[in-house]
Amino acid sequence: MHQTTLRRLLAFHAGLARQTAGTASFDTLLRFLLARVLDLTRAHSGSILIHDAQAHRLLPWFSSGHPARTTRSAGARAGARAKRSTGAPARGRGRPAPLPVDEGVAGRVLQTGKPLFVDDLHRADPSLPLRRRAAGGSFLSVPLQLHRRTIGVLNLNRRRGEASFTRDDLEMLSTIVPHLAALVEKGRLLAQLEARKDEVETLYELSRLLFSGAPFPTALRRFLTALARHLDLERAALIRFGEANPRGQPADGRLEAGAGPAFPAMGAAGRLSDKDAPAPGDPDDFELLAGVAVSKPRLEAMLDLVRRRLRRDLAAAPGPDAWDAPHLAPPVALPYKEGARQKDMFVIPLPLPGERIHALLVSSDRPTLDSEPAVQRYRFLHLVSKQLAVALEREAMLERIRADQATLLDNNLQSSIFLGISQELASTLDPTVVLRKAFDQFRRLISFTTISILMFDDLEKTHRLIVQPSRPIGLGFQRALRRNILEIFGEYPADPPLADPAAVRMEVFHPQDKGNGGAGGRGRFRHVLHLPFILGERVVGLIHLTRSEGPAFSSRDLSTTSQFTGIFITSIKNALIHRRTEKLAFTDPLTGLFNHRYFQETLAQEFLRARRYGKPLSLMIIDIDFFKKFNDTWGHLLGDKVLVHCGRLFEKSVREKIDTVARYGGEEFAVLLPETGLDGAALFAERIRRTVEGTPLQADVGSLPITLSIGVACTAVTACRQTSDLIQAADLALYQAKEGGRNRVMRYERAEVEHA
Repeated sequence: MHQTTLRRLLAFHAGLARQTAGTASFDTLLRFLLARVLDLTRAHSGSILIHDAQAHRLLPWFSSGHPARTTRSAGARAGARAKRSTGAPARGRGRPAPLPVDEGVAGRVLQTGKPLFVDDLHRADPSLPLRRRAAGGSFLSVPLQLHRRTIGVLNLNRRRGEASFTRDDLEMLSTIVPHLAALVEKGRLLAQLEARKDEVETLYELSRLLFSGAPFPTALRRFLTALARHLDLERAALIRFGEANPRGQPADGRLEAGAGPAFPAMGAAGRLSDKDAPAPGDPDDFELLAGVAVSKPRLEAMLDLVRRRLRRDLAAAPGPDAWDAPHLAPPVALPYKEGARQKDMFVIPLPLPGERIHALLVSSDRPTLDSEPAVQRYRFLHLVSKQLAVALEREAMLERIRADQATLLDNNLQSSIFLGISQELASTLDPTVVLRKAFDQFRRLISFTTISILMFDDLEKTHRLIVQPSRPIGLGFQRALRRNILEIFGEYPADPPLADPAAVRMEVFHPQDKGNGGAGGRGRFRHVLHLPFILGERVVGLIHLTRSEGPAFSSRDLSTTSQFTGIFITSIKNALIHRRTEKLAFTDPLTGLFNHRYFQETLAQEFLRARRYGKPLSLMIIDIDFFKKFNDTWGHLLGDKVLVHCGRLFEKSVREKIDTVARYGGEEFAVLLPETGLDGAALFAERIRRTVEGTPLQADVGSLPITLSIGVACTAVTACRQTSDLIQAADLALYQAKEGGRNRVMRYERAEVEHA
């Protein structure tokens, strides 16, 4: 190496040392270094290009007098935006465009790791990719290597007419390049650290908006607004693809009983029918979770591109993890147009588990695809997507916690109400009171227009329909309700079956809210819930709810009704057992009529009521003529049949729920007739006498005629101070009937009772 060259090198290193000691900015130091390299090599212009391994491109880092191709002003503006948003260094409006690593002389030097120089561009090998061949001059390109790794390229140029580069120039540069490479690497690392620092600060500020404690939809909107401001975006949206359409109600809102999950408390079943719902993750369906400056038509237009991409990607590798596959790496940007203006759209999938795809969609005014700012922006948005994913997972977790808390509170309320229902139902053994109390409590759990119970009454041997409306209902509503309940119950294998629907008695309780308006007479109810209930192993009834307005009944309503039905059935069963026991205590076991004890209690009640309200009370005592003859001639079994036969005829002849028929003792019967005068009672007795006389008993020994002797008395004719007076008067009339030849009715018409 010549002494002159050596002195120049020593001066170069001395100046570099002084500059390094007094300069804190690597940008300034690198610019100084490039200027001194140009001076040392007598080059007219030069540039430093850095290899971006991730993007696999050569990025122009510094240049001095270099006539390189540059981006348009819009690209320069985008570069400035990138600096604001991600911390990447921007080099001004004349910033050269990135170069592919497989193009140009610099790309060849990068790939081979060997320097390349041309002493005359006019005479250079035609295969060399030289852009300024026609300008002439000399060219030198040297790899910047650090630890045997090529990190960039140094390009130097001399103009036509100047001395060409030589091997000596290359040898001289070999002593400088290691220092230059080290400084370039440090500058690049510092720039990356600065960019990462800016990214972290920006992400921190954005994250504070996400986790500020504001309602989550509000926090999302604030987050996207700040993101758009930071990145100078035109639009931003958080989208969930594949509409979540839970399995719900059919169009008419009807919950039907049938096959489905079992409810052990009642031994019945319930199910919810549904319509076909779109498959989860279907890209044709989407939900906008939050957005900034996005109208529905514009969003639809933008999503057309995304849908096509999703269909292609999901068809290639369907499933929730499809986005993680390397061949499905999302694009940096998707180009689209708004009118004549070219735009770029970034679509960043969020790393969330599950079948549905969440994506961050943003758009910006960018003219160039895959430019360095676009790559930097995508990287930053990828970090943002992770923050959004964390926020969404956190919100989903909080939502589950809130739902669990609501469920616990609801279950606690439901348990409290069920406990109250159980306590109230245990306080009475009257089935009607049981029903009324149960309906009042149940309304606290589920709103309804009507709640109805259709069940078989073992004591009355008939089906009864009891309806509790929440507000007044018209006759049309009642008819439609009755028809609907009987049709539904007819589909069940009831035991006993509903043989005669027309004979079912319908009892409508007073409305729970009398002043709440009526459901009208149109007979319309929109939603229905019904379940059969079982006693033992028999389907004996149906619980039926309607709603004329409001939401359809839900599966939770079905479950609540099932639990209520289990409690209710137990109470009804106890009440019926009590009624059966009570009836046995007051019923004659042979004839099924009330016994003497019940007759005496009823007589006492009716006697007091007649005296209080001044109403007549009549009593007839009936005796079967020559009953002893039946026993003596054909035996006591036939005598019992005579008693049963007469008892049935008496029961059919009296007024239901008004008159009382009782077996008074032996072959004597008593009939109590409230609010009936002596004339009416005598006519009534005569009708009974003729009925029995005209209806002989058909027995194995033949047709046996039966006649009666009847004595009738009335409190309106005979002064009765106590119940025994009325009995005495009727008994005296009966004695007169027997003495008069039997098979007749006699009236006691005296004002006073004769006592023996």
